[in-house]
Amino acid sequence: MIRYIAKLARGKGYYLCANSGGDNAGHAQTRIIELMDAAYEFCVVPRLPAEAIIYTLELVPFLDIPKISTINDDFSWLYGVFEHITLTDELHLECLLRVLSRALSSTEGAPKPPVAFLQTLVRVLALPCLPQFERYSDVRSLISKVVCRQYLWFLNDELGPILQQHWVWAKLAQFSDAQPYIALGERLSKKPEWKELMWQDLPVWLAQVWRLGRLPDDSDYFHMFRDTLQRVWDTNSDEAKHLGGDQTTLAMIFMALENVWHHLALGNFSWDRHWDCLPLVLLLESTASAVFYPLSIACTFHPPSRHLKDTVLVRLAAALIRAGIQVSQEAENNLELGKNSGNEVGQLITKVGLFLNQELRNLKQADVVTQENSWEVLTIEDSLMAEITSMRMTFEEEATSEEDSI
Repeated sequence: MIRYIAKLARGKGYYLCANSGGDNAGHAQTRIIELMDAAYEFCVVPRLPAEAIIYTLELVPFLDIPKISTINDDFSWLYGVFEHITLTDELHLECLLRVLSRALSSTEGAPKPPVAFLQTLVRVLALPCLPQFERYSDVRSLISKVVCRQYLWFLNDELGPILQQHWVWAKLAQFSDAQPYIALGERLSKKPEWKELMWQDLPVWLAQVWRLGRLPDDSDYFHMFRDTLQRVWDTNSDEAKHLGGDQTTLAMIFMALENVWHHLALGNFSWDRHWDCLPLVLLLESTASAVFYPLSIACTFHPPSRHLKDTVLVRLAAALIRAGIQVSQEAENNLELGKNSGNEVGQLITKVGLFLNQELRNLKQADVVTQENSWEVLTIEDSLMAEITSMRMTFEEEATSEEDSI
C-alpha cells in the first residue's frame, strides 16, 4: 500500500509536467499511465473499503489515455463503490464516472452492472435542468457517454426496462454527443420495443442531425440517421433518394414529420393538465424549426428544391391543419381544463399549418425558380415562432414544477 501511495504522490508532479509541454512531457505522460495502472491495481484489492477507493481515485490525474489495461479486467469494484455515493456528492460521482468512462472506451461488452448502479445513474439524469443543479452538467454528460456505449445494457431483461422509460431516452439525447447517440439509436431501432418508443419522440431524433455540424451528407452518421428515419417513421426513401445529397435527408425529415402528425395517438393524452400537451408543442416547435430554419440550424444543408416544396411540404402543411383540428375537437370532448390547453395547442398547430400552406401558395404564384431566392420567401413570422416558443416554455415550467412536487 505504501508503494502505491508513493506512486500516487509522485504522479501529481508528473501530471503538472505533462501538461506544461516541453521535452519531458512525453516521459511524464508515460509515468502517469504507470501511475494510473498502479492506482487501479490497488482498487481491485479484494474487500478494500469503498472510502479507500474513492480517495485513491481522487489522486489520479485525468488524461485522455486511449486504454488502461488493468481496469478492463474487472469492473465489480467500480460498480460496488457507487453504492456508497449519494446524489449530493457530485464531485465523487464525477470522479468515478470519469474512471468508468475511460474503462469502457474500448468496449461495449462491459459486464452487466447491478440494477442499483444503473438506477443511481438514472436518478442523476432525472434531476431538473434548474440553476441549483447546474453543477451536475458534467456528471450527466459522463453518464450519457457511458450508457450510450453499452448497447447490450439496453437489451438486458433487468436493465432494459429502466432505460426504456421514455424520459430516459430523451435525457440521454440531451446530454450525449450526437454521434454515439445516433449510432445507438440506429441499432435499437431494429428492436420492435425500441422502435415504438422512438416513434413517440421524433423531435429528440431530429435534434441530433442539427448537431452533426459540417459532416458530409454521405458520412456514416447521416446514413444511420436516415436509415432510422425510414425504419421507425416509415419515410419513403424511394421518393427521397432521387433528390440526391442533403435534399434526401431534408425530404425524409419532412416525411417523418408528416407521418407523425398524420398518426397522432390523441387517446394517449389525458388533457387534465396543461403540460400534458407538452409533447405536441415540442413536436410543433421541431416542425417549425425544420421547415423554416434549416439553413441557420444546420449549415451543411442546401435550400430545399422546388420539387420538395411542391410535394412533401404541401402534404406536411395539410397534416398540420388536420392534426390541429383533431386536437381541438378531442380537447372539446374532455375535461374543462383540457378544453383550455387542448384548444390553445390545437389552434396554434392549425395556425402554423395554414401559414405554411399560404406561404407555399404564394411561392408558387410568384413562380420563383432559383433555390436560394425561393427559400428566402418561405419564412415564418417572428411573432408566430415566438408564440410557439412561449407556449413550450410555459408548459416546461409547469412540468418542472410537477416534478419538484413529486
